[in-house]
Amino acid sequence: MNDVKFKFDTPEHGWMDISVGDGEREESLVISDVPCNSVYKLAYILLALQSGSKSEEVEFSLEPDYALWKFRANDNELEIHVFPSSSRNNPIVFKGQRTKVIHRLYKALRDLETLSCWKEPDATSIIWSWEFPYQELNQFRARAKSA
Repeated sequence: MNDVKFKFDTPEHGWMDISVGDGEREESLVISDVPCNSVYKLAYILLALQSGSKSEEVEFSLEPDYALWKFRANDNELEIHVFPSSSRNNPIVFKGQRTKVIHRLYKALRDLETLSCWKEPDATSIIWSWEFPYQELNQFRARAKSA
């Protein structure tokens, strides 16, 4: 198992570069903010995995195509099956220790949250069509502290 890492770049005009990698390989996508609220879905997945969910997925709009990340938990391991297109063939699979992968996804979303673009007056009309999922990340952090 390698160290799985996530990266989210600054959203601009409804587009954002995201990636997942493990030091040996990386899969990058340029995602759109419509019609999928994928950033919220990732925050929701954090909460679900923290609560013991074994399977979660998030769809990313690539306009016109779609990509999919499937999260599969097995005991102490977490796999991310990355389908870079709607063909759903030959996924790229990243594996890591469950708690580390969850923490790294949380950290990547927290890094994304700190970007000043979310505080722009018209952020949801010019930067990204959806509000940032502050509440869900705060809930995740509160649960983690009380565990």
